Amino acid sequence: MTVEELIRQLGDRDWRVRQRACQELAKSGDARAIEPLIGRLGDLYLLVRQAAARALEGFGEGRLVRAALGAVEETQGSAAAQDLLALCAEGDTRWLAPVLARLADTDRNVRQRAYDMLERAGETRVAQAVRNVLRQAPEAVTELAALAAEGDLRPVEPLVALLDDVPAIRDAAARSLAGMAEVWEGRAGELLCRACLARLEYRQRVVRWREDARWLACRSCQRAAKVLKGVQQVVAVLNERRAAEQAWRDGVLEVNWLKRRTLFDFDRVAIVRATDEEVERFAIQVSNDTDEWRQPCYKRMVCAVARQCALSENTLRILRQTFGEVVRA
Repeated sequence: MTVEELIRQLGDRDWRVRQRACQELAKSGDARAIEPLIGRLGDLYLLVRQAAARALEGFGEGRLVRAALGAVEETQGSAAAQDLLALCAEGDTRWLAPVLARLADTDRNVRQRAYDMLERAGETRVAQAVRNVLRQAPEAVTELAALAAEGDLRPVEPLVALLDDVPAIRDAAARSLAGMAEVWEGRAGELLCRACLARLEYRQRVVRWREDARWLACRSCQRAAKVLKGVQQVVAVLNERRAAEQAWRDGVLEVNWLKRRTLFDFDRVAIVRATDEEVERFAIQVSNDTDEWRQPCYKRMVCAVARQCALSENTLRILRQTFGEVVRA
């Protein structure tokens, strides 16, 4: 099994798979595994955290392990605190994400130890902001946006990590990141690249199709948060016979534009059943799209038109002008 496949397995839902992946990555000696393994130091399962710690120690990251795990495990001692403070002094903040992740621990004592360590390291405000996300407190977005306005990007990595959590937490983290992006404006993708480096198993683009939560992830580095687990491809579908706005199968998310009527990030187009007027309205919306990331993608995109969909030659001509290739399927 390749290192890339093992890194993907670090995000598996089964803790046993994650544990084995940590063990195998330790044997690989490949430095690409370091950042993803650091992410597992905040795993929900103790055995996974221990396996990641042993692997990182083999990579010479022993002090980082002691600082991150020592902040929250029962074995915490003064040595761990000193290690963490030394890392802070050196500007090494990789310990932050795994410690912040423990703020969501089911054990109140673990949560408190993590908070105490963050406070000692001078991360009280960041910790409180992320804790509010975990509590789904409405002030979380405002607090995080204020941090972003001050140029404090430390919450980015722990928030991206929370996008892999339970749905309620994932929603809160996504909204908080979106709130920060409002402040970052055009720099959002560039800044999120740092967080994406440790999450190589995630999907290549963000899907912005929910009205109640603007899913956000990194476009520029092509490694975005897997907000929807297992998504390999997103298809914009035009099908007047489909009642649901979205359908999910075999790693493909199909979003019916006829039910949505607004644009979102997608990889290809499938026109199944739609009138000339509907298709032309969709094409005009695409042509007028000012999104800097999506706009150049359209000319490289395939638009498949079902054989039973009787579109006029003029509509097909508009589609050919809009997308890279139009095929009958």
